[in-house]
Amino acid sequence: MKRLPLIAVVGALALAASACDVGPTAATVNGVAISQSALNDDLSVLVGSQTGETSSATCMLELQGSNLPLPASGTGDGTVTQQLAAYQLSNMILAQLIRERLDQLDHPLTDADVAAARVDLVNQLTPSSTEQSSPCGLTGSELVAKVPSGFFHQQTVYLAEQEQLAAVLGGVDLSTASLRAYYEAHPQKFELICLSDIAVETEAEATQIRQSITAGTTSFAAAAAASSIDTQTSRQGGQIGCVPTAQIQNQLILAALDGVGVGQISQPVNEPSSQPGGTGVWLLLQVDAKPLTPFSEAESQIRQELLAAHDSEVTAEFSRITRASHVVVNPQYGSWSELEGIVESPTPPPARDVLAPCKNSGTATCPSTTGSVLGAGSTAGG
Repeated sequence: MKRLPLIAVVGALALAASACDVGPTAATVNGVAISQSALNDDLSVLVGSQTGETSSATCMLELQGSNLPLPASGTGDGTVTQQLAAYQLSNMILAQLIRERLDQLDHPLTDADVAAARVDLVNQLTPSSTEQSSPCGLTGSELVAKVPSGFFHQQTVYLAEQEQLAAVLGGVDLSTASLRAYYEAHPQKFELICLSDIAVETEAEATQIRQSITAGTTSFAAAAAASSIDTQTSRQGGQIGCVPTAQIQNQLILAALDGVGVGQISQPVNEPSSQPGGTGVWLLLQVDAKPLTPFSEAESQIRQELLAAHDSEVTAEFSRITRASHVVVNPQYGSWSELEGIVESPTPPPARDVLAPCKNSGTATCPSTTGSVLGAGSTAGG
C-alpha cells in the first residue's frame, strides 16, 4: 500500500492549541482548536523560501502521490492561495479526527509504531524506476535531509496514526513475528533476480558468443567486455544488478528468462528499437543469482501490503467520523463539508466587487500593498 486513502499524508500534528497559543483559530474539531499559527507554519514550509523552486516539503508530498493545489503562492507578497490553505487545513482536521478515534479505541501510538512509519515514509520517497521522477531531483534519504525536521516528524506521526487505525479496523497484526511469518510463507513475492547482459547488433553474433560461452572458450564477463555495445554494463562484465522479479514488466525479457536457471544463459532475444525503422539489438541474458530480499528490507513492503487490503474499511470509517464530528472552520478559509470530509475554499466575489480586481487576475500589475499573513485568505491568489 503506497498510502492510505486520505486526502494526503500532510499536515501539522501539533493540532490543538498549546497553553501559550491563544491566538485566532483556523478551525475547531469537537471543541479542540487548530490555531492559525499552526496552519501558517505548515503553509510556510509548503511554499518554501525561494520563489520558482519546488520546496522540499512539497516535493515530498508529490512523490507520495498527493494532488497538491498548485501554484502554492498567492498573488500578494507573503500569501498563499485559498486552495492550498483549505487543502492543508483539511488534512489537519482529518489528523485530529484520526487521533480522537484512536483514543476512543484505546489504541495509543507507541515509539515502535512511529519508527516503523518512518521507514515506510522513506520508502514512499524512494520510487522505483517504473514510477514518477522526483519534481526536485531528490529522493529517499537525500530528500529527507532537506525537509525541515519538524515537518518530517509530523508526517511520520500522521502516517503512523493512519497505519494504526487501519490495523485496528482490519484486525491486522503488525508485530515483527507476524510480518516474518508472512515473509516465510510467500518467498516468491520477495525474490530478486540478478542479471548480466551482452548486447550486439545481429542474431548471428549473439548466437556465436553464446556458443563460445557454453563451450567454455570464454566467460560471460569477458565476452561482455569484448563485444557488448551496452556501454553501461560492458565495463562491469555485463552486470546489470539485482531487481525484484515482480518489477520486470518487459514481456520479451520475461519470456527469454523463462526456465533459465542460475548460472545459465538465455537464447538470443531481440530488443526492438524505439526509433522508426531501427533494427534494435540482440541480447544474451545470464542469471547470476536469485536471492531473496532480506526480511529487514521487505518488512515495510509486507506491512503496507497487509494494510492495503483494508483500504475500504478505512474509507468507510472516515466517512462515518466526519459525519459524526462537529467541525467549525474559520470562514476566511472556507467551510467544512461533512459529505466530502474537506474544507471547501470560499468562492471569490466577482472582480467588479473587489477594490483591487487585479488581485484576482494573477496577470495584471497591482499597486504595492501590504500582503496578508500566510493563509489570511482574502488577499491570496487563486
